[in-house]
Amino acid sequence: MKIKWMVYFILSLVVTACSVQATGTTGEAFELYLLEDSQAHGSDIINTPLNDITLAETPLLTTADLVSYEHSTHTLQLTDGGFQKVTDLLEEGFQVAGIPFVIVSRGERIYAGAFWTMLSSQSFDGVVIMDPVFLTESNTIQITLGYPGSGFFTGTDPRADARLMDALEGAGVLK
Repeated sequence: MKIKWMVYFILSLVVTACSVQATGTTGEAFELYLLEDSQAHGSDIINTPLNDITLAETPLLTTADLVSYEHSTHTLQLTDGGFQKVTDLLEEGFQVAGIPFVIVSRGERIYAGAFWTMLSSQSFDGVVIMDPVFLTESNTIQITLGYPGSGFFTGTDPRADARLMDALEGAGVLK
């Protein structure tokens, strides 16, 4: 009888592990994933359904990297370690066509966007995180709309998605 329960337990662990691997998420309140294809550009994600985007195995940022998330401006105050992850990524050689990412909350893909640099001459009709070297506050990144400005964004603003805001509030980082 004990062996039967042990088999059920092991099978449930395997199923759980497979489901985490298949979705590429861990169930955190906030996760920012890059794409599995490191050569992808920001424009590659604009018209791609979120579930068709293949995420990297692990997130670049998680809730543990957040000090706070300012709801009104979508400004993230990051820990030193979280900020270092972003600056390391961008120092590796910024793509003028953007580095795409997907925001995930509690295992659900919320929206896609791209890291962008002010050195790019390409416009972008999506959610943008500007290279933080151009921000004045240390350890912050801001999630904005469109590049080079919000006039280049069309569609519905996904940043204040209730699922994400509720998860951030539950995690104690929403301002």
